[in-house]
Amino acid sequence: MPRFLPPANNVAPGRPNGLRDGARFIAELPLPVPVAEFDALFARRQTQAAQEAFEAFATAHPLRRPVFVIGMTRSGTSVLTRLLARTSALANWSEANEMWDPAGYPWEADRVRRPLWSLDPEGYTEALRDQNGGWDGSYYRAVPGICAMHAAAFGAPGARFLNKSPMNGLRIDMLLRLFPDAAFVGTVRDPRSVIRSLADHTAGKLERHKRSGVRRGADGSVEAYIIDGTELSRIAFLERLCASYCLVVDRQLDAFDALDAARKAETSYEDFVADIHGVLRTIDTRLGLDPSARDWKDIPARQDNRNAKSGLTDEELALVEDRCGALIRRLGYG
Repeated sequence: MPRFLPPANNVAPGRPNGLRDGARFIAELPLPVPVAEFDALFARRQTQAAQEAFEAFATAHPLRRPVFVIGMTRSGTSVLTRLLARTSALANWSEANEMWDPAGYPWEADRVRRPLWSLDPEGYTEALRDQNGGWDGSYYRAVPGICAMHAAAFGAPGARFLNKSPMNGLRIDMLLRLFPDAAFVGTVRDPRSVIRSLADHTAGKLERHKRSGVRRGADGSVEAYIIDGTELSRIAFLERLCASYCLVVDRQLDAFDALDAARKAETSYEDFVADIHGVLRTIDTRLGLDPSARDWKDIPARQDNRNAKSGLTDEELALVEDRCGALIRRLGYG
C-alpha cells in the first residue's frame, strides 16, 4: 500500500498525518519508484507536503537532459512524440496537462476561469502562471521532481524524460528555468492545415463547456462560435485562430533560434511523415540519443501526409493565407 495516502486527519495544513518529512520519505523510496507511490503523491501535488517531497526527489535523483517537444496544437506533435518515444532511452509522459495545469485542466470542465488556449494563448499562459503562484512558486518548483519521479516509475533505468505539450510553446523560458540542461524538438506544419484542424478541435471544446458552444446550420456546419457567452462568426473565429497560431509559432521559432545547436532539433510534420526513420536518426544524433536503442522494425518508415484544406471555403482559405502570410513565408510553405 502506498505510504503517501490521503489521511484521516491533517496535523497541519497540507501535511498528511504521519507523513515523514520530504527528504526522509524520498530516502526510503525504492528505485524504480512503485507506480502506486507516484500516483498517490501526484494526487496530492497541490499540497505543501507533496511539493516538498517532489523537490526532495529532484535533489536526490535529478533529471538528465529532459526532452521537450514543442509545436502548436494540431501541428503533428502527437505522431512525432509517439514515434520518438519508441526507445528505451526515453520515458514519455505526453501530454501531462494535469501536471502543467493542476487546477484548470481541462478548460471545458470550467473549474477555473481563464481564457481558452487556442483563442488567447498569452492570456491563458499568464492566468496559469498567476493562479499557481508564479513560475518560481512552490508548485512549479516541484515540477522537476514530478517529472523525475514519473520517469523513475514508468521509464527504463536511466531513461531521459520526454514530454510534449503544445501549450509549452509560450513557456520555453519557464522550461529553461526549471530544467537548465533541457533539450528541445520543434515541429511546425502548414498553417492552412493547422487552422482547419484547429477550428474543428476548438469547436469540440466549446461544445463541452457550459457557457460556450457552437451554432450549426441545417447541413451541420458551424456558423457561429459562442465563447463564454460571446458569439463570433466563423470568419471572426478563424481570424482569432490565425492570430493565436502566428503568435505561438513566431515565439517558438524565435526561442529556437536562441538555443544552442547541441540542445535542439527541428523538423516539420510534412518532412517527418515523409521520412520518419531519417528524421528520428537526425534527432537522436543531435540530442545525444542512441539510435541502436530503437527497434526500427517497430517504427514505420513513412506515413500518409494528412494535410488538407478542403474544410475551408475559398473565402476562408484566402483569409488564412492573408493573416498568416508572413509566417507561411517564414516557414517556407509558399
